[in-house]
Amino acid sequence: MLRNVTSNDRKEIYKIIKDEFDYDYKSDNPFTKWIIYEIDSKIVGFINFNYIYDEIELIYIYVDEKYRRKGIASILMNEMIKLNNKKIILEVRESNLKAISLYEKFNFKKLYIRKKYYGNEDAIIMSRSW
Repeated sequence: MLRNVTSNDRKEIYKIIKDEFDYDYKSDNPFTKWIIYEIDSKIVGFINFNYIYDEIELIYIYVDEKYRRKGIASILMNEMIKLNNKKIILEVRESNLKAISLYEKFNFKKLYIRKKYYGNEDAIIMSRSW
């Protein structure tokens, strides 16, 4: 089930981000939107994006490993796209082939490379426009 994030969800989401992405993320940015995918009252996935003027920046998309390959990431992507008639931009590790494949499925195109953005690894900047 899709739903909006509540204040009670933030602690759990921030822990997932710390564990999965090795990043200590805590933001109450008023331009940030979170969409949760929940099964049996458990957060099994989420998408997070920021509104920046006339575009959106995709920050995080996550699906618990036990629930991957069930279409949840596509549901989250579709919901973000449905809610927003804007250009979407993102960055992804060049080694994250599953994420790149997902983004290409949604017509994201590679724009350029940020060399050594992740320490020794490059980031690919991708965009989707209408």
